[in-house]
Amino acid sequence: MFCLQKLCLGILSSEILLFTWARLLHILKRLLPISVYLLQKEGEYLSGHEVFLKRVASAFNSFVESTEKSCRDKCMEDLASTTRYVTWSLHNKNRAGLRQFLDSFGGTEHNTTSGSSIQTTEMRLADLLDSTLWNRKLAPSSERIVYALVQQIFQGIREYFLASAELKFNCFLLMPIVDKLPALLREELENAFEDDLDSIFDITNLRQSLDQKKRSTEIELRRIKRIKEKFRVMNEKLNSHEFAQNLKAPSVQH
Repeated sequence: MFCLQKLCLGILSSEILLFTWARLLHILKRLLPISVYLLQKEGEYLSGHEVFLKRVASAFNSFVESTEKSCRDKCMEDLASTTRYVTWSLHNKNRAGLRQFLDSFGGTEHNTTSGSSIQTTEMRLADLLDSTLWNRKLAPSSERIVYALVQQIFQGIREYFLASAELKFNCFLLMPIVDKLPALLREELENAFEDDLDSIFDITNLRQSLDQKKRSTEIELRRIKRIKEKFRVMNEKLNSHEFAQNLKAPSVQH
């Protein structure tokens, strides 16, 4: 009975944990499209840089998946350590729990035995010891004791595991997104800048536009050169004509 309940607890807890982490991973991956939508809504969207956004999305998704897997593995280790091997100590005294159990046990015995007088605590304790410790037969009271013990152990396991999972969720999943993600994206983009800009920005259209502007500028430069040459020729002609007139003027006066 104890092993079966422990096995069921481990299976259900692992399935619930895996489902929870799958949903959590889906939510984390949806943060990037939401951020892009908010930027677009505020007019700060990087239009024309789809390759850059894809590079950022790839780095973000890889980081989220690796971080989620690391945190999930830590939680699964805690789940395995708390359900694979369970220990407890009989030396831990709990007077309130013992008194509550004795009261419930005595009340059950009174209901099953009609017409019996009210027993004292000492008599109930003696009957309890007689039916458990000094009797090798499996009495209903023994089953209730084992059930109560197993229930208390499982309750402690659940409380410990939930507290541990919450702590690991905050420390190993949320905080790395705040602490490590900006530095990782910066490093990823710096490495990409060193390798090739084509892997970050879609510069095909930009290159075509610059080539078109270059051709237009070259055509304009050749046109300016032709005009400049025409002005030079005209200037030479004017200068030569003026020089010729200056030569004719003294001869006429003479």
